[in-house]
Amino acid sequence: MAQVGGEAGGSPISVIARRMDTLRDQFIAEVFDTMKNEIQGLDYDSRMLDMWEASITENYVAAVHYLERDAPTSLLEAPPAALAYARAAAQRDVPLAPLVRAHRLGHARFLEVAMQYVSLLEPAQRVPTIVELVNRSSRIVDLVADQMIVTYEEEHERWLSRRGGLRQQMVSELLAGTPVDVQRAEKLLRYRLDGMHVAAVIWVDAAVPSQRGRRA
Repeated sequence: MAQVGGEAGGSPISVIARRMDTLRDQFIAEVFDTMKNEIQGLDYDSRMLDMWEASITENYVAAVHYLERDAPTSLLEAPPAALAYARAAAQRDVPLAPLVRAHRLGHARFLEVAMQYVSLLEPAQRVPTIVELVNRSSRIVDLVADQMIVTYEEEHERWLSRRGGLRQQMVSELLAGTPVDVQRAEKLLRYRLDGMHVAAVIWVDAAVPSQRGRRA
């Protein structure tokens, strides 16, 4: 590979970013496979996998553009696909911790690859470029992670509230003998309906004797 510092058209960081852009498809495929192998606790059905891959892709593109254009951090926003995946994960009770770990893993791999190009710089450029690369990439990762966490928590709270109402409605329909979609009911209630069910009705008197003052 040619010396990065010898290329025209911008600072070493922007040149490295353009080099990273040429690796997009290969990088995303490798990182996606690594995440699936190393991170437990995520929902791996086909729809979620597609959304997860789209999130990785948009995060990568956003990072490259941010580094290449030297854009102000204040203008950065989390990619729509990343937020959509966070909402979908919240609705499925996918834990937040694996999402954040996947985000950090992608950042670590991005830096690892980018550092290969730093070694091609002129010696005097290497340390300043490393510092700038780490600082700028960390800023975008932190910003996206913060927005993703807020989006997840807000959606999870809304989903729990909505699901609680739906569960109460479903229980009322079942007790009333209303015909229901059994598969949907079992999924919503997280309870099988095809077995033997045992229930108890318990009540207490209006006045319950106090235990105070009694001796053992």
